[in-house]
Amino acid sequence: MIESDYAFQHSDDDISDEATFLSFGHQDDGHKQSAFKLITDSPAPWLSNFTFEHSKDAIQNLHCECLEFCRFISLTETELATRTTVMNEIQTIISGVFPHTQIQYFGSQLSKTLTPSSDLDLVIMNIEVKDPLLVLAKHIKKANIVSYLEVISSAKVPIVKFDHRDSGISVDILVNNDDGLTTGKLIQRLTREFPPLRPLIIILKTFLSQRKLNDTYTGGIGSFVLSVMIVSFLQHRQKSLSFQQISTATWNLGSLLVEFFHLYGVTFNYEDVGISIANGGSYFQKRSRRGEWFNPQR
Repeated sequence: MIESDYAFQHSDDDISDEATFLSFGHQDDGHKQSAFKLITDSPAPWLSNFTFEHSKDAIQNLHCECLEFCRFISLTETELATRTTVMNEIQTIISGVFPHTQIQYFGSQLSKTLTPSSDLDLVIMNIEVKDPLLVLAKHIKKANIVSYLEVISSAKVPIVKFDHRDSGISVDILVNNDDGLTTGKLIQRLTREFPPLRPLIIILKTFLSQRKLNDTYTGGIGSFVLSVMIVSFLQHRQKSLSFQQISTATWNLGSLLVEFFHLYGVTFNYEDVGISIANGGSYFQKRSRRGEWFNPQR
């Protein structure tokens, strides 16, 4: 269970530029040959033109590879334009039926943690009809733009889910529920507070997606839950560094990635312990909370 009542003030300045999310002191000097080729003749595509600066330091090499992977997997201008086109197409359909509504992005599009496999998360407010999800799905299906469409009304947050036929982009739409906007702005804010957060989200989202463990509807870990897990980890890591009087500027992505997997894959007590990122982050005993916090069956 995760508690995420993290208070913040949001402004337009919180929206960080896609290209300046992280430096970590790594400089691209136009490397010509990948040290990875010393190990294999088939390097990962993001390492094909890269030379590690620390050939004998595995953790520093992993740090550099994380940066290269994030650069490699970032969406191209064409891919971003395609998403905008799909968004506009949906807006046109909805405006024809509900002329006073406006579609907004939330999720990874808002928090700038997109990967090529990311869903397009949208929310539509102020639809004042009975069964708005069914009405919305009916009009989208009628427009003949989907290869698959489903109304998931039994989920904790009911959505219309479909695949856009021409682009192949998966789309999730919420109706009259702006929680996604709030959480998207929260992650946007936290990526500014914790520079390693964005690359770790991108790397770990890809890791989960490859293993089909990224869909909460089928029991996986969704982007927001993953983001909160990473934030909690970074909050505790920051406290540890502060206690040791070590600057967080020394954060190394390779070390953080290994430590994240060790924490949540080996040592974390999921049955009894909950996560809070409020007030600088803490853990708590699930038994101390009312409701369904403590549930050994889950």
